[in-house]
Amino acid sequence: MESGARVVTNEGGRQSPANTLLHELGHYYFQEYDPMGMYAEMPDFYTDPAAYSKWESKWKDFAESKGYDNVEDYWIIENPENDYARKEGEGTRKAHSYKEVYRAKDIRSLEGSTETEIGDDK
Repeated sequence: MESGARVVTNEGGRQSPANTLLHELGHYYFQEYDPMGMYAEMPDFYTDPAAYSKWESKWKDFAESKGYDNVEDYWIIENPENDYARKEGEGTRKAHSYKEVYRAKDIRSLEGSTETEIGDDK
């Protein structure tokens, strides 16, 4: 997604650039602090590939059951991103996808021109 481009949710609500930044910071937090305990139980791929495959399937199935491609995006969107969105009166998401993007006026703005194709990362 290009700089200045922010999300319009599938439900039609807008999210600010600040929320987009929070989402991206959530990736660091998830990988560093493992809030769901996913990495703590991860078997070593090289010493036990069968256990690793079972672990991977378990978490993939969990994410898909919630409507997400992966557990990391599920946790980020359902926790810090949507919590912030509700607090600030922004649109929330139920999946990692989005309808379109818009160019925000500033970091906390929900105003700006809608552009259905800004970049190719949709």
